[in-house]
Amino acid sequence: MPIPIDHRPRRDWPWLLAFTLQASLFSPVGVLAADREDVARTSQPAPTAPGLAWRRRWVIWQEILCAAQPQTPAKSTKAPYGAIEQDILTRTNAFRRSQGKRPVLWNGTLATIARDRSQDMAKRHYFSHIEPNGDSVFDRLKHKSVVFTAARENIAMLSGYPQTQLARLATDGWIKSSGHKANLVATDVTKLGVGVAKRADGTYYLTQLFAN
Repeated sequence: MPIPIDHRPRRDWPWLLAFTLQASLFSPVGVLAADREDVARTSQPAPTAPGLAWRRRWVIWQEILCAAQPQTPAKSTKAPYGAIEQDILTRTNAFRRSQGKRPVLWNGTLATIARDRSQDMAKRHYFSHIEPNGDSVFDRLKHKSVVFTAARENIAMLSGYPQTQLARLATDGWIKSSGHKANLVATDVTKLGVGVAKRADGTYYLTQLFAN
């Protein structure tokens, strides 16, 4: 990025990526795809009629559960950037409500995976939904034995901004991108984990991980 003419401290435009993963309850494997510009999607063959009926009952139960429980704050006091993570949760749910969607609930397991993702990108100096070894967040979910019907990931990379602005900048950037916005307001997810990491040069990596 070029230095602004007025020579103020460089503030790179945030890099944003969105990723959507979906897996049928009746299929253990999904086809993965990533698109740096927008959103990558995967799909599975439609389940059979009995399976579809069962899945609809499951989704209804999940929605009832979500509606019955209050928004759970991010219990991440031990996380170095827990305040940023909780701010992103709050902003995400505020936006979901503004769009007529139910809020998502904080999930500690998803937060741990999201932090691992951000830390890995910071440590190995890459920015992608696909890790250098070919793994993705889909693989990380499987390694943690997380059972899900849909998973969605937004990531952002920010440099040159104070910590107090990171949650706002990342969330606003996701909202302005159609692919990221689709993940923010998706109705096939009910849980969210957020992870933030900082590289030695001051670059921040932020990961949103939604699942159902």
